Amino acid sequence: MALAYRCVFQDDALVVRSLLDSAGIPCELLPDSRFDVNPMFDSSVAGFRLEVGEADLEDALALVEDYKARKLAARGAGGKGGNP
Repeated sequence: MALAYRCVFQDDALVVRSLLDSAGIPCELLPDSRFDVNPMFDSSVAGFRLEVGEADLEDALALVEDYKARKLAARGAGGKGGNP
């Protein structure tokens, strides 16, 4: 499996997962944990990541880039946008 997308918000990850599913690209939505070496700090979930098979990575990355561009354009046009 290879990383196709990483984000902070679950709704953003679900949109991208839907795009990949619609394109026939199987993917896994996983929590993106960031663990600190110091056990005194909280090791909580810091976002989400979408992983795809190596054979689908190039197509998945193209879809993700298109999604980011459209989201950025919508934000520039006065639309709501979160984490690109």
